[in-house]
Amino acid sequence: IGEHIDYHGYDVLPIAIGNDIMIVGGCGGGCPSSSEHGIVLEVVNASDNYPSARIFPLSEEHFEEIRLKTRPVAWYDYVACGVKGLYEAAGSIKELRGLRLVVHGTISPASGLSSSSALVCASALAASRGWDVVGLSQDEFASLCANCERHVGTMGGGMDQAASMLSEKGVALRVSFTPKLSVSPVTLPLRAAFVVANCMSESHKAESDNPFNVRVVEGRIACLLLHKSLGLKSQLTHLSLSQIARSANISDLQKFLAIASDKLPEDPITLAQAADLLDLSVAQLVEEVQGSRLSQRALDGPFHVKKRARHVISEAHRVREFCQECSRHSSSGDGGEQDILTLLGAVMIRSHESCRDDYSCSCKELDELVDCFLHAGAAGARMTGAGWGGCAVALVDSAMQEEIIDKVWERFYKTRNVDEKDRGRFIFSTLPSEGANFLPIKSVETV
Repeated sequence: IGEHIDYHGYDVLPIAIGNDIMIVGGCGGGCPSSSEHGIVLEVVNASDNYPSARIFPLSEEHFEEIRLKTRPVAWYDYVACGVKGLYEAAGSIKELRGLRLVVHGTISPASGLSSSSALVCASALAASRGWDVVGLSQDEFASLCANCERHVGTMGGGMDQAASMLSEKGVALRVSFTPKLSVSPVTLPLRAAFVVANCMSESHKAESDNPFNVRVVEGRIACLLLHKSLGLKSQLTHLSLSQIARSANISDLQKFLAIASDKLPEDPITLAQAADLLDLSVAQLVEEVQGSRLSQRALDGPFHVKKRARHVISEAHRVREFCQECSRHSSSGDGGEQDILTLLGAVMIRSHESCRDDYSCSCKELDELVDCFLHAGAAGARMTGAGWGGCAVALVDSAMQEEIIDKVWERFYKTRNVDEKDRGRFIFSTLPSEGANFLPIKSVETV
C-alpha cells in the first residue's frame, strides 16, 4: 500500500513477490570493450518475443532520442539505465570493459509489478559484478537505480527500486525517503497471503502521453500553489507534498488534508490559470515542474490538483494506519486473525477507491477485478503499480487462497475465454519474498 506517494516523500509499504528477473552475464568473451561511442553493451533476451541489442549505454546519444521523443522506449533501454546508473555512481572503475548480458524474467511487463525497475536493478548489479565495483550498499543501489530510471523519462519516486533491492522474506517493508532512504520490516498477520491478478490491460508509464508523468506534474503544481497560499518563505529543494507539510510544521496528515482541500483551487484548472495564481508565465511554470517531459497534448490539460493532493495525503495516512494496525496486532499476541485481516483489507479497499476516484489511475478492468476479489471472499483488494492497467492485489486468508483464485478465474478470466493453461500467468498467490541478490554459477560453457 502507498500508491503514487513515494515521489512526494511519504512512506510506502511494499512487498517483493516471488517472480523475478535473472541476468547471466560477463565481460569479454568476444564482446568488444569499446568503440568511438564508448563501451559496448550486448543484450539478449531469453524470450524470442524481445529483440536483441548492441548498444552504447554511456553515450549521451543513446538516451537523447528518448528525451526528444523521437523513438519509443525499448525493453533494453532499462538495461542501459542500470548500467549507466552504476557507472555514474561508481566514480571510478579500474577496467571499463564491454558487457554481455542474457536476461530472463517471470514478471509480466506493463502489469504494475515493477518489471522495469526490477530490470534496472538487476542490470546495475550485473554491471557491478562485471566491473568489480565494490563498496556500494543495498541502500545506495536502490537510490542509484531510482535516479537512473529517469533516463527513460519516468518521473517516479523510489518505492519500486527499494522493494526490489531491500525486501526481506516473510515481512512487508516500510520505506522512508526523508531525510534519506531507510527501511524497516513490518510483521504481517500469520494468516495473511496475497493473490495477484492481471486485468489484461497494459500500461507503459515511460511514454510521454502516459498520465503517470501528468500526475507528477499535477502534484508539483499543487506544491507550488500550497507554498504560495500558506505564505511559506523556505526554498523548495524538492517539489513534494511532504516537504510542504514540513515547511509549514504540519505533522498531522488529517490536518494537512483539510488545509490542502481548503487552499487549493477547484478542479480542473489549466496551466495558464495555475501560472496566474503563482504570478508566473506558463513557460516559467513548465520549467518549475519539469513539464517539458510531457507531450504538448498533455500540457494542454486540463489538470486536477486538488484531487491529486487529496489522494497523496490520504494515502500517506492509510500507510501509517496499516503499519500501526500490524504493529498493534503483532505486539498484542491475542490472535484475532480474521479481525485484523478484515481491518487491513478495509484500508486496502479505501486505497483503491482513492486511486480510482481522486487519482484517476484505475481502469474499468481493474475495478472489475477488484470487485471479483471481494465477491470471492478476499479481505481487501486494490490496484497495484502505476495503474491504468496492470494488476490488482488482494489480501486473503491463506487457508482460502486457492478457493479465491478459483472463483476469480471463473468470474473474470473464463468470461474472457482465457485458456486454462495460461492460468498461472494471469493469477497467482505469493508471500513476501526477499530482494535482489547474486547467485553463484558453478560452471559456465562459453558461447
